Order: sequence, then structure tokens, then C-alpha cells
Amino acid sequence: MTRPLQLGFLLVFAGLFLSGLVRLMHLRLETGDVYPRYSSLRTDPFGCKALFESLDRLPGVRTRRNYDSLAGFTSDQRCTIFTTGLTPAHFRLTGSAEVAGVIDHVAHGSRWIMAVHGGSSRAVPSSGRWEGADPGKGEEGGPGGNEGEGGEEPPMMAESLGAFLGIDGRALAGVVSENRETIRAERVGSEEIPLSLAWRSRAHLGDLGSPWEAVYQVDDRAVVARRDLGTGTIILIADPYLVSNEALLNSRESGLLAWLAGPHEEIVFDETHLGVTNRLGIASLLFRYRLHGFFMGLAIIVALFVWKNGVRLLPAGPSGPEPGDGHVSGEHSDRSLERLLQRSVAPHELAEACLDAWEKSYLRSAHCPDSLKRRAAEARKNIEIWKQSRKRRRDPVAEYARMAALLGKKG
Repeated sequence: MTRPLQLGFLLVFAGLFLSGLVRLMHLRLETGDVYPRYSSLRTDPFGCKALFESLDRLPGVRTRRNYDSLAGFTSDQRCTIFTTGLTPAHFRLTGSAEVAGVIDHVAHGSRWIMAVHGGSSRAVPSSGRWEGADPGKGEEGGPGGNEGEGGEEPPMMAESLGAFLGIDGRALAGVVSENRETIRAERVGSEEIPLSLAWRSRAHLGDLGSPWEAVYQVDDRAVVARRDLGTGTIILIADPYLVSNEALLNSRESGLLAWLAGPHEEIVFDETHLGVTNRLGIASLLFRYRLHGFFMGLAIIVALFVWKNGVRLLPAGPSGPEPGDGHVSGEHSDRSLERLLQRSVAPHELAEACLDAWEKSYLRSAHCPDSLKRRAAEARKNIEIWKQSRKRRRDPVAEYARMAALLGKKG
């Protein structure tokens, strides 16, 4: 097999491998199962992408995802913020300063929807940060994840999110969300929402005191509650199933979803509490400051430099002699000199060039006779006359022979 054919097969194999890898990554990201449960990037039953895209299609409504810290959350207008898939540990281990941007927006008229998944703490790290994933015990959907040594849960921070909002994270942690036969949650209060809704879990919000108000109850326990903060509203839901893709397909509660979205034109789905954040790296900084073109050009220059020094631009010559041959193959030395003269010396300059070479060899010798010097001067004069005459097109070989005869004459 020739070398070009081998290279061709290698390129084809590399292309097929890369196309298969890209296809595999596309399929994985298309379903979204690489993201945590109740992420708006998931398209399977455990995601919330259906709600995200449905709200985005409403006239006058714009949806977006947030990947930056909620401490510096900003928006040009009042908005509705969805944080789906929260765990009880978020309320115990997250400081209120870490979500100060959202709290400030709510105080000025925005709406914050907090859907709590009471059976897992996997989304919260033991350090108490809002972002990240906890390498805790237990499988997804089961208890465990933020327990200390001996099975004890870490205490609530003095200025935690739960303490600020009046939510007991320990009470929420004791409520396990387990699917069971569908029951009805009854409306409490005078909100313009459906009188009841299908409830598919045993999760509830524990004992919420003032200023929280129950919106829906199951067996006299609140499963949906609300409170005012400044001119805005915070709504707490005991199970994020209501906003999941599965719920929108099988048991959609359109009236409740419309009430949750509220009257605002901008709706934000937060992803940071699930660990999906913008992490600035070298590549991100290059694109932010538009330096990717410079480094791409630099990479091309380096590649060209390596290629120039690694590949011969001229075709390889014929194979050399066998080792120990003792001679170098090629033309005769006279033929080589002839080719060199043809490339370097014009025909009308050949006689003068020969005379210059002869003078360097013989005329400068200390034993050179005066007669030879006179004949050399005469030969130089003849060459100058020949160069200035109209007969400079005559044969340079004849001129050389005439000069040689003059210099070789004795006496």
C-alpha cells in the first residue's frame, strides 16, 4: 500500500470517528439528561423545558435562562423568576447575601417561584454555596446528601435564606416526596386560580408561620404557599412536578401555571442552584474580549512554520550512491564548469573574465617577466576595443583563442 493511500485511509477513519463523536454528543445534549432534574435544559419527563418554551411562545413574553450568580442578578424590568428543584438544604446552607440580587428585585415588584424537591439534597454542596452539586450519599430522589458525621444535619446558618424568608429547612428536610395515587389539593383563600389541582406526592411545606399564606392544602397541610416581600411576591411549591415536562403532558394545570408566571413580560429560569453556571475560563475570556481571531492566526502561523521546517518544498533528488562506492555520480567536471559559466558569464564577457582569472594567477607573481606583463596589457587593450566595436557579436571563442595566442607567444 502506497503512502498517499495510507494517509487517505487515515483521514477517512479520523473523519468518521469525529462525526460519530459529534453525533453522540448531539444526541446526549438533545435529551438533556446530562443536566440535573428539573432543569429547563432537559427534555425528558424530569425537565422543565416544555414550560420554558411554552411561555416563550406567548405574545409579549420573553424567557431566558440565568447562569450567573444570583447575588448580582439584574434585569431591566420586573420579572418572574423560576427556581425549580430546590432542596431543603438550600434554605439551611445558602446565605441570604448569595441571592441578594433576586431579593432586591422581588422587593421592587418581581415574582419568585421556588419549587422544592423535598426528597433530595444532592444539588447543594456541603460548603453552603448556591451553585454546584453535592457528592452526598443516597441516590437521586432519596434522602441524604448534606448530613454531617453520625447522620446529623448541619444547623441552619444565622443569616441563611430560610431564616430570612421564615422557612424551617429542617422541617422541609423531613418531608419525603414519594409518588402515590393522585389526590386533590384544595384551594385556600380568594386567589383567582383553580379550586383544586391534582397532587401526586406526600410532600408538604411543614409548618409555615406568618407572613406565609397557604394557597393549596392537602389534609390541612400547605403544599403551595405565598408571601409578600416589599411590592413583590414569593411563591413556595412543595413539589416541582407541577412544572415538569411530564406534568405538562399528562396532567397540565394551565390555570395554576398562568398564575405562577404572573403579569410580567420577562420570565427567568435560574440554573445556578442546579450547578449549571457560567465558569469563566481562558476560552471564555478570549471570546469575551474578541481575541480568538488573533490566537487562531497565531496558530496558523505556527503550523505553517512547523510545516515549512518539516516538509521539503523541492522534490527529492535521485537516490545517492551505495555506501563505500568512492565516487559521486553526476556530470563531468568540464561539463559542470561549462554550465556554471553559461549561467554566470555573458558571451561577450567571457574573454575578459578569462583574462581576469589569468592575471590573478600569473601576472601578480614576483617572477613574472616584463614581456608577459606587456602582452597582458595588449590583450586587455584588444578586449576593450572588441567590446566597443560593432563586431562584439563575433565568436567569443575566437577572441579567446586570439588572446591565448598573444599571451603564449615567446619573447
